[in-house]
Amino acid sequence: MNVSAASEALGRGLPLRNFGLSLTSKLGSLAANIAFVMLTARLFTKEEVAVIAVAGIATILMDVVKGMGLGTLLLKRLPRMGESEAPESRTLIVTYLFYSFLPPILVTLAGLAVSNPVARLWFGEGQGNILRLALSISLFTVLSNTNIMLLQATQKFGHLAALTLLTAALQRLAPCVALAWIGGGLEQFLVWSAVASAAGFAATCVPLLPALRPWRFKLLGWKEFWPESRHFYGTSLLRYGATQVDQLIVALLFPAATLAVYYMLRRLYSLGVVLIGSMIDALVPELAQQAGHDPRAARARLAEWSRLSLFAGSTGAALMAGNGSAVIDLMLGSRYGEDPLLIALFAASTSMYFLYCFVQVDLLLFQAPERILWMAAATALANLAAGPLTSHWLGIHSIPLAMLAGYLLGLVAARWKGREGPAPRPVWRIRELGAGLFVVLVASLAPIAAQQALPDDWERVAAVNFVIAALAAGHFWRNRVGDSIRRLGYGAA
Repeated sequence: MNVSAASEALGRGLPLRNFGLSLTSKLGSLAANIAFVMLTARLFTKEEVAVIAVAGIATILMDVVKGMGLGTLLLKRLPRMGESEAPESRTLIVTYLFYSFLPPILVTLAGLAVSNPVARLWFGEGQGNILRLALSISLFTVLSNTNIMLLQATQKFGHLAALTLLTAALQRLAPCVALAWIGGGLEQFLVWSAVASAAGFAATCVPLLPALRPWRFKLLGWKEFWPESRHFYGTSLLRYGATQVDQLIVALLFPAATLAVYYMLRRLYSLGVVLIGSMIDALVPELAQQAGHDPRAARARLAEWSRLSLFAGSTGAALMAGNGSAVIDLMLGSRYGEDPLLIALFAASTSMYFLYCFVQVDLLLFQAPERILWMAAATALANLAAGPLTSHWLGIHSIPLAMLAGYLLGLVAARWKGREGPAPRPVWRIRELGAGLFVVLVASLAPIAAQQALPDDWERVAAVNFVIAALAAGHFWRNRVGDSIRRLGYGAA
């Protein structure tokens, strides 16, 4: 869940037009990412995909270390300051840009300084230029994201939607189209990607120029923002540990070919996460408004959504676990669908993330928001410790297994008794969670049983999906999901 977006929604609500523009930009970016994953999987070898994976991992890392928490502070303060051209608004904007640009630039310079030995370690001799190009792509992508977030804070949603779609097309689609049309190898692809990413960054600068004139800049002192922003910064670092650090661990512990497979499957998982986040962001404003005059009814409504999300998430995960290899073969090629257990673990993690987001909403709206920090800390602890410690025995499967364990530990931490006393009754029940995980587990085992018992591929597919449909129907009836759908449909709590 995007807590900063939720905080903005809590503060002033999202007009329907702005929400529509934001959703359009997310869906367009999602489509570009799906196309990018499918095209690069077919255009390059696993070892070459590993280079693209390193660029993606570096982008996420730079995005995390930038800003010093000023992004969330900007969303909180700027709408209350009036015009973005006002002196105090300009000072806050310039401070945000300075501390958001400086860390990624420093990380890139450090990476360029050690690019030859690092490239030799990861990719082999003579690959320093490839790593330098990958870092350049990451830098321009992060700087573009920084500017786009500023457009959100200044409520320029039309520009935000247009530039999100433009940068997604430039960074994702344009290099693939150029490679397919003109031809060339990985290095040429990275050159085009770097040029396209730089062009996308330049485009995001254009609507920000009026807010920066006249060109006399003043920065906020640390004492003016750090006492508040450090909490946001700390939470973002913990969230990275809870939800993103697995990719870095894989890059450090496993060979390039393994990283390529993991990264591609992880990208599909991340696309599911984006869809879930969009749904959650759409629900938060209305729930927040209802909580203002009837918190009990709003929380009961959230509980219904949580039950429905457990059913939808586990059913979708079961379909992916039972049919994952065939789907991955179709989307990415046979090289990436050879590990059904890895696919099943990602599917189960997606299901748990669905519930995880609803629990975060519960903590944000109806309980002590500090519990979100403890929830993220517990999840990060499992991700950082369990994966590396068990990788020797479990191999690559240790990483998504640790991610799944992290979500479960975070859900438990959200129920833990704190200084403010025991948490209210959770919006999810252990019985419902157990039923969802059981559905995914059986769906994961069904293809193995079908392969032993049935001779033809189509018979196996039919049998597996019949089992999944029966499990989903039992889950629907046993946990009274139909009652939740009816209550949500009628708008009753």
